[in-house]
Amino acid sequence: MSKLYSEEDYLRVVRRCERLEEENAWLRSHLGTTTDEKRAMIRERLKIYAGEARMLMCLVHRAPRMVRTSALLLAAESEGQKKVVDVGMSRIRVALERSGGSRDMIVNLPKEGYRLTQAGLDLVRALVPDAFDGAEVRHAAA
Repeated sequence: MSKLYSEEDYLRVVRRCERLEEENAWLRSHLGTTTDEKRAMIRERLKIYAGEARMLMCLVHRAPRMVRTSALLLAAESEGQKKVVDVGMSRIRVALERSGGSRDMIVNLPKEGYRLTQAGLDLVRALVPDAFDGAEVRHAAA
């Protein structure tokens, strides 16, 4: 059986991986909190589950555009039914309402998906400002 890579190729790949690890560490230190830490902040402050926090982050990053139910199901990391998204959105609406917002901050577009309104985006960013520092959130007319 022949070698797939020469020793030089292998060493070149190892050096490249080391450089990428250094770049990644540098980026993390300059960008601040990691996605997991952001999700934990959202969960703690809004009192929602991890999958719901991931769905909310997805809505925030796409606000005020519509996010398909299938994308939210992937964000929830659930191998379940569409019902997982519906229940999650209901719980997020309740959390927003408890925090001074209203249930209509998340709009359901039947057979398409969900959309976070500009008011909803503003509320989430006010409740968890450090979770979205440096986040690219597009502000379009609702």
